[in-house]
Amino acid sequence: MRLFIRFFLLVISAFLLNGSPLPAQNTAAKLKAKIMTALERAYVTSAFKITVTTLGHVLIEGEVPSYWDKQNVFAIVARVPGVKEILNRLSVQTAVVAGAVIKVELEEYLKRLRAINDSNKIQVAARSPEGVVILGGTVNFPHEKALVEEIAAWHRGVKEVDNQIEVLSVNKNVSDAALARTIKDMLSCDFSFEEKTVQVKIDKGRVLLSGAVGRLWAKLEIEKAVQNTAGVRQVENRIEIMSE
Repeated sequence: MRLFIRFFLLVISAFLLNGSPLPAQNTAAKLKAKIMTALERAYVTSAFKITVTTLGHVLIEGEVPSYWDKQNVFAIVARVPGVKEILNRLSVQTAVVAGAVIKVELEEYLKRLRAINDSNKIQVAARSPEGVVILGGTVNFPHEKALVEEIAAWHRGVKEVDNQIEVLSVNKNVSDAALARTIKDMLSCDFSFEEKTVQVKIDKGRVLLSGAVGRLWAKLEIEKAVQNTAGVRQVENRIEIMSE
């Protein structure tokens, strides 16, 4: 028995000395390669430092020219199968603009934007030199909330956007049964691949999401879509990311 153990240790030592990657290290390296391939379609990847653990956790470091790019890099990586969690430490390198100037310019732009109804109900606040924009007020549709955030994310001087805009509901007293049908139809239409693997439970407007999906992006987007569904009061997201 001792001879067997000694032989086993010698084999392991030789394996490590030869520098051959362990299976877990190999998995992390392959996932990193997939991430870099996805990013290089839109960015110069030398600007980023990507660290991947064997559990599918990803750390993104580097610099981008706008907050929109920071969010876009996150979205690209979240779409890569195998990614389970992302820590986004990208630094936004943009000009320093006074908060009062950012506020006025965004408000003026929103007033001229026909794609948003009742833009006067949207509130904008900005802090400098941090470059943080806080969006508040109300809009009529989820896509309007997303559009306002995207506009702010592109603006010069903006390094972060805190979107607190509320989407108005025509009827907030929606039954759980009706809500379940609405969410099921939404999943069938927008997330057809994930529809069969995601379970939805509703209790008095509180939605519990469970099951599994293949991409982190799907998990986050499903939660966002459900949260913006009329009648939903709260969302608890327990969806897991499937391993490859």
